[in-house]
Amino acid sequence: MVLWAVMSTILILLTVSTHPSDSVYTLQYQGGTFLVDRSQYQQLADAFLHGRIWIDAHVPDWLAAMDNPYDEQARGTLGMQTGDPSRWDWAFYHGRYYCYFGPLPALLLFAPFKALTGTDLPTAVGCAFLAILACASLIFLIETLWKRYWHGTPDGSRSSSAPQS
Repeated sequence: MVLWAVMSTILILLTVSTHPSDSVYTLQYQGGTFLVDRSQYQQLADAFLHGRIWIDAHVPDWLAAMDNPYDEQARGTLGMQTGDPSRWDWAFYHGRYYCYFGPLPALLLFAPFKALTGTDLPTAVGCAFLAILACASLIFLIETLWKRYWHGTPDGSRSSSAPQS
């Protein structure tokens, strides 16, 4: 239990202190401009709660009109020229944005949190929760393996009432 508490505390501190805030900002990349949105899971959760899989985010008119909207250089240039950048790190298909990260965190954490509270779960909090869960799972696995394969071997965590010879 102490090991789990120490590991969890360290992981929470690392996660919260190193994770950027869920913000939106412009990125200058190879002479172009893009919009970076760090709240992808929150937006995916919102999409799921509204019965869709696409993200309800502004799509520049020029992006849908491009011959090849997957040309990163052309997107960056047009984003800079028009002042209406496309989103960085989002999938674009048939005029809509999609989150290409796995949907499980949005389904298990972010959507239920938003449905219950009406507010978005910060990504750092979601990461910290999953890190604590991972620590608990790892400790449970180690304990299970210990009991199965090394049963009877002293593990140093239990006090022995038998006198030593």
